[in-house]
Amino acid sequence: ACKSKPKPATGDEEQALTYPDFRRLFPEAALTFRWDADSLSIRQPDSIALKARVVKQFLPDTLAKGVFAAAEKPKFFALGLIQPPNRQFDILVVEGSARSGAAAWLVMFNKNGEFLGRHLVARNTKGKRMGFSVDKRLAIKVTTETASKSIREDVYAAEEDVNLALI
Repeated sequence: ACKSKPKPATGDEEQALTYPDFRRLFPEAALTFRWDADSLSIRQPDSIALKARVVKQFLPDTLAKGVFAAAEKPKFFALGLIQPPNRQFDILVVEGSARSGAAAWLVMFNKNGEFLGRHLVARNTKGKRMGFSVDKRLAIKVTTETASKSIREDVYAAEEDVNLALI
């Protein structure tokens, strides 16, 4: 006879999360939300990384494509939850970090938890640094600074259909 007892199931095991559970992993962010290029150099503790199964369940597998090499396994971190008033979508701020560097995205979901889109808003590469802010009117300003010290600011408006229109 087998003497081992089955382990009791805990909420942290293999139980799938609902979208409201996933949203609660993100701290609520007040508008204006700002994430400068320098913020990416602050290493996030591994203990707050999103679990791989949560990433797989809610974030598209193409999120890091073009940012990290295919062989890299970035860790993802929940930076903030922006809940625009009178809008039918949430904006989650997600940071990805690997040996080659870090990046941040705005990831949009409708209130039912359906993925609607993503936008790369912060990244540091050789010769280029990106940061962003989101103001009370949902204007998303992405600031890119090059090695030659030239600065470019792109401002986007989050439309009701979650498309980001360059203003």
